[in-house]
Amino acid sequence: MATPDGKRCLRRATPTKNAYGAMRSEEIGVRLITFLNNWVMSGKLGHITGSNADFILPSIEEDDSEKRNLRSPDVSFVSA
Repeated sequence: MATPDGKRCLRRATPTKNAYGAMRSEEIGVRLITFLNNWVMSGKLGHITGSNADFILPSIEEDDSEKRNLRSPDVSFVSA
């Protein structure tokens, strides 16, 4: 939980420093999700997901023995 100064959060009832860069990045992601989701839902275009969505894409390397390309973007759009 962030305190009013925005620089600390509560963990186990003990104030600790929160990485401002991570908080700023999350704020940008939430705004993107909000704006995109409003547009996508109004047109019934598909789905918007957050950073917990994982996607396995086809490998683009010919000699890749792993044969999978796992991505976890901060914001994703999946068409309907």
